[in-house]
Amino acid sequence: VDKNAPDKNGVTPLLVAAANGHLPVVRFLVEKGADITAKTNTGQTALDVAKGAVATLLREAPAKRAAADKAAAERKAAEAEVAAAETASREKEAEDKAAAEEEVAAEEEAVEEDADHPASSLRVL
Repeated sequence: VDKNAPDKNGVTPLLVAAANGHLPVVRFLVEKGADITAKTNTGQTALDVAKGAVATLLREAPAKRAAADKAAAERKAAEAEVAAAETASREKEAEDKAAAEEEVAAEEEAVEEDADHPASSLRVL
């Protein structure tokens, strides 16, 4: 069900709930992203027909939505930062392991070369 679907007169579920003072329904629709600026065919918005706590909620909704969007963006950025740090750490660990394996291989090769040439390790007195 489209929370912003208007009827033939441009009336949305949010406007109906606001006009009838159904605060829990208005809150639910706003939290689910209902368009609080939607206008009827005559140009009315939900805020135009709202009273009391419903009107207050609708006036405060844009700031609250913006704050929630900002918090979500910050959370997403922090998660991306953590993921990047974890990736960098894994890459560094893999590089360190590869370097250590190369070092061990070089040492083993040097030992094999010394074993192949025993005279080279003798000193003439």
